[in-house]
Amino acid sequence: MMNLWPALAAWAGVDLSLCLLGALLLARQPIGQGTAAGLAGSLIVHWGYRVGNGRLARAVGISWVVWMVVGAAAIGIVKHRAEPAAILLILAWLVDGLLLMRLCGIAILFRRSGRLPWHIMKFIGVLIAMIACSAGLWWGTGGDWGRRMALWLAGGPPLLIGGGYGLLLLVMLAAGRKARWN
Repeated sequence: MMNLWPALAAWAGVDLSLCLLGALLLARQPIGQGTAAGLAGSLIVHWGYRVGNGRLARAVGISWVVWMVVGAAAIGIVKHRAEPAAILLILAWLVDGLLLMRLCGIAILFRRSGRLPWHIMKFIGVLIAMIACSAGLWWGTGGDWGRRMALWLAGGPPLLIGGGYGLLLLVMLAAGRKARWN
């Protein structure tokens, strides 16, 4: 059985090394010229440029956090590979966590412009409450009912919203550009 904390510590070190390597590759790229090394660096460190205001150090920090979340989810899936409900919950938490980070980035960008839309803050609060309540149900109840409710709470709303959006896109793509809705 894999130990969780040493695996997370090892991933943190590998992740930090890769992010620093990506930053080095980007910093060594000539301005205005695309190189293969710059492309490789941007594939690693591309998450935080807008939120980091174009600064490489901030982009590295934000990219490190995003890759840590993805890596922690992968480690959790490997650790709990015999429990399908735990794997689904980890994937639901991964989607919720990445969406939460994306909304926080959008809120930071709006904050810089001097206006903070409260509907984004409401979504952030709802996501935090979803993750917290789901974690409380998963670890607090310990029973089968609590685990099922935790999974539905964390994975149900994103699945319904994403499925509805995908269905809308499918209808729009199938109907074509000149389709009439009446």
